[in-house]
Amino acid sequence: MINSDLGSKKIKKLVCNNDVIHSISEDGQVYSWGNDRDKTGLLGLGLNYNQPSPVLNTNFTNKKIIDISLSEK
Repeated sequence: MINSDLGSKKIKKLVCNNDVIHSISEDGQVYSWGNDRDKTGLLGLGLNYNQPSPVLNTNFTNKKIIDISLSEK
């Protein structure tokens, strides 16, 4: 079983590339997960490692995010 911070939250938007997935929940919170194979902080979580399940991206605490995008490397 994989633990996730998403719980029963509904996703409003999901974006991904070959390595990273970011999503916005209906309440405007950003969740991130994926492969940080280059150890460069691609996930934006402040740590340089792979994250196999969605975790709340605390860089956006107390902000309501309305849109998100990703680019290819």
